[in-house]
Amino acid sequence: MNLLNMDTENRVVLNVGGIRHETYKATLKKIPATRLSRLTEALANYDPILNEYFFDRHPGVFAQVLNYYRTGKLHYPTDVCGPLFEEELEFWGLDANQVEPCCWMTYTQFISCISVIFIVVSIVTFCLKTHPNMRVPNVKNITVNTSINYTAWTLDKEATNAHPAFFYIECVCNAWFTFEILMRFIASPSKYDFIRASVNIIDYIATFSFYIDLALQKFAENMENADILEFFSIIRIMRLFKLTRHSNGLKILIQTFRASAKELMLLVFFLALGIVIFASLIYYAERIQTNPHNDFNSIPLGLWWALVTMTTVGYGDMVPRTYVGMFVGALCALAGVLTIALPVPVIVSNFAMYYSHTQARGKLPKKRRRVLPVEPTRGPRPGGNPGQPQMGTGGHGSGGSYSSSGVTTNPNQTSRRMNAIKQNNPKDNMGPKPEYSEVSMSEELCGAVTGLRNRI
Repeated sequence: MNLLNMDTENRVVLNVGGIRHETYKATLKKIPATRLSRLTEALANYDPILNEYFFDRHPGVFAQVLNYYRTGKLHYPTDVCGPLFEEELEFWGLDANQVEPCCWMTYTQFISCISVIFIVVSIVTFCLKTHPNMRVPNVKNITVNTSINYTAWTLDKEATNAHPAFFYIECVCNAWFTFEILMRFIASPSKYDFIRASVNIIDYIATFSFYIDLALQKFAENMENADILEFFSIIRIMRLFKLTRHSNGLKILIQTFRASAKELMLLVFFLALGIVIFASLIYYAERIQTNPHNDFNSIPLGLWWALVTMTTVGYGDMVPRTYVGMFVGALCALAGVLTIALPVPVIVSNFAMYYSHTQARGKLPKKRRRVLPVEPTRGPRPGGNPGQPQMGTGGHGSGGSYSSSGVTTNPNQTSRRMNAIKQNNPKDNMGPKPEYSEVSMSEELCGAVTGLRNRI
């Protein structure tokens, strides 16, 4: 009977949204610094009549929260949305990053997939609306006077415009991008870091360019330089850099370029040096012999040829036609191969390093919040009164003593501690002290007096 009473006292009843949950108090102590680990009967939501705590929260989410206390694994319920789940976890004092990896697909990547779909649709729309078959001609009715004083009319195609369907698609995509920017700005912990992030700056410019283009089409439709203003809409293609938030491969590539910045600058310097040298050589080499079809009329034209040759592209629009020029061209190609090949191993090694780190990080176990082990509850020993302390376990008797603060002391344990303190005293390391008795002292004094008499 006493064991049953003790087990009942260690239980706690939680009424969440009208659904009662019952567990042990020790289970709620497994995760400290949370709302459930600090439950006391002094709280306002404690009902002493029903002996339960009432919380007006989502019962379905709390089932996963309570299971987290029991098993140490937090799973995401599929019947609730992400913001609601985060709000509930924040109320119970838990971190959303503790969700198990098996649930991340349904928890975070759903929104990421939507964002990627809108990015791809926006870029495909931007490219397809320039195709001739995807454009609608702008036809104008023109009245013509014939030679016999007869008036006629004809149709003239002034220009072509993109199909109206592309406009509506871009409106939907940019509405999503605007909503995403606002939500991410509101949820960001540091507004300054969010504003000055390079990927976010690209997102601002690409989104605002759509609204600027929309305003120009409405209010400056007849502007002469409207085609020049449309050129700035190419900034929208830079939304591809937003994929770095969702692709580990692009992140690795960007980190590699950052780590290899010195090597890339060295490559550009060597290329610029070789371009200037070989452009000058090819200009004078083609003028040594008679060459009526000389393509190198100036050194600036030779710069383009040297760049194309050193990068091993070779468009063929400009070629040397003399033997000296061909020799210079061969040297230019060899120098370009060697110049480009020198810093490549360093860049490749940086890429391999970041790739291996990413793979190793993905295989590491996820950092979890510390979950304390549950200590089993101990009932009173058989044969004793639960209201009185037992002998040897905190009762008053020869086996030990029980203090008013509830701390059990054992005299044998206390004596062992005192002996350990005495044995570890540094004065004891100086060796044993000699013990003197009264008889030994008198004998030494007599011997000393006899020795003095003999000397005298």
